[in-house]
Amino acid sequence: MEACNKFAAMFERYVKNSAYQSGMVDATTTIKELSSALKASQEREESYQLELDAASRRVNKISLLEGQLAQAHADARSADERIRQLQEANKSFAHSRERAIRDASRISYHRTVSKYKKLLTGVQECWSKKDKSVTAEIALMEASANLELIKDVMAGNSTLENELPKWEQKHKEFENVFDAIEFSDFSLGKLDMPQLSEDSVFMEVDRMTQVPAGIDQFGSNVGAITTDAGTNVAEAEAEIPSADRDQEMRPAEEMEPKE
Repeated sequence: MEACNKFAAMFERYVKNSAYQSGMVDATTTIKELSSALKASQEREESYQLELDAASRRVNKISLLEGQLAQAHADARSADERIRQLQEANKSFAHSRERAIRDASRISYHRTVSKYKKLLTGVQECWSKKDKSVTAEIALMEASANLELIKDVMAGNSTLENELPKWEQKHKEFENVFDAIEFSDFSLGKLDMPQLSEDSVFMEVDRMTQVPAGIDQFGSNVGAITTDAGTNVAEAEAEIPSADRDQEMRPAEEMEPKE
């Protein structure tokens, strides 16, 4: 009986030990499987975290690029606006410069014509005085010759019959010499005065005569010239300092030739 009890106790211990070992093996296997699964899960999580970090960096980079792109667009719009302003300023400057050049050209033209007229008037007056002097000298010489001839006739040194053929021959010679000489006409109306073209100045035309208005007796239209600002050229020239104007336009008497 005691032996049976010992055998039963031993068998029971064996059964218990066998069940415990079998459970330990299963538990160990399960733990290993769970450990492997956990490690794989951790590796996947780390991989996902790396991908998430990379994606986050890409998002940040994209945001930075979007900010730079927006700034570039703003700079481009600012540059376009600046270019437009510069183009408008350039057009305005070019227009002002062109108008100033036209006004300066017309004022210079008016000055040139005025000095031209003054010079020609002085030359005409000088030649008129010279012509009167020559005419008086010729009349004096003619009177002296006639007086000498009359004295010779009265003294009996010559007769009218002898003098007539001689003076007829001299008259023909003088007439031929006079016809061969070319005389210049210093009338201002016959000179080639500088004129403004219709392209460079607005000119009103008289409906009756179809002649540009403002033409004076010399054929000049200086009085009719106006600048782009609507100011008469003579009025614009009046604004020039008198010292400069007097220096450029000297009296005609100073230009007369000395005899």
